[in-house]
Amino acid sequence: MIHLGVADGRLPAAAVAVDGHIVGAATGRDASGVPWDAIEAAMLRAGVGPGDIDAVAVAGRFTHVAMRQGLGGSWSDSAGAVAQTLLRATGLGAVQADQTAERWERDLAGRGVRPHRVTFFDGLGSLAEASYRTCPFDDVAILVVEPLVDGLVAGVFHGVSGQVDRVAAYGPRSTFASVDRQLTAAFGAPLGAGARLDGPATDADDDLVPALVRSFSREGWSSGWQALAAAPAQVAGPSAREALAEWLVEHVSTVLPGLSLAVAGRWFGDAGLVDAMASRRPGLHVGPAGGPARAAIGAALRAAGASPDVRSAAEWADLVSGRAAAGVQPGPGPNP
Repeated sequence: MIHLGVADGRLPAAAVAVDGHIVGAATGRDASGVPWDAIEAAMLRAGVGPGDIDAVAVAGRFTHVAMRQGLGGSWSDSAGAVAQTLLRATGLGAVQADQTAERWERDLAGRGVRPHRVTFFDGLGSLAEASYRTCPFDDVAILVVEPLVDGLVAGVFHGVSGQVDRVAAYGPRSTFASVDRQLTAAFGAPLGAGARLDGPATDADDDLVPALVRSFSREGWSSGWQALAAAPAQVAGPSAREALAEWLVEHVSTVLPGLSLAVAGRWFGDAGLVDAMASRRPGLHVGPAGGPARAAIGAALRAAGASPDVRSAAEWADLVSGRAAAGVQPGPGPNP
């Protein structure tokens, strides 16, 4: 069976799964509708045509693009976040999702794609699925931080026995959202989307790190960020990284104690943050590598109910860039 996974938004992408294995993926340009450039590139790399697609899975039920299509007008990020939260919290969300699915079915049919079904999954869940289906663990806690997806900022998921369930979700008023805004203000761009907490950890100020940890926990909030703003750049970045790593690991351990940890989403584009977390939680899994295509990969694997698809970061990069041979499937990668 052939599944097409699609992610819309400013960084659209598509991925094709054949019998539960991703065989083609591609990113595209910002699109106000179905991202055909990404879809056509992914199908070409997978060696399939529009008439071969059996099912389509879209990552994002209440995304910026879906609202722009259904509700009209131009949406800023802040207005979009408010509208996403409203849709998620009310019955309007279900109505909007149904209308969006009908529009997608019409657009797909116009290009010769007539799947048996079009399914919409939440964006954070698609990222969690991508992480779980591509990691070597069967029982794992998954932390996703990807502001803003479907009105949410972050989530903690439990992957076990082939199923992924969300156990905690964090919206625009959460500590995750506040920390994201503060990091954006402090470093000039969102973490993982241009801003990186670069610098040697040995330069971290011993007094600043605990202050930041307290600020993430909403105790002494202002003092931690004031100290960060006043600190030299070579101290501020490493201190924020160490504090953030400590807070994230402790938070997940509180929600789902005693499990292996996998992470996904924009924040974890900062390699130093991942290293700092790995030093506190050995065996940390980050994946899949695939940049903006990871949500589409997760949607396709989730719809397929796929078995693990474990590959190296280089293999995922080759797949998304088109360097991998079309239709070539990796060897089996069962969870131990």
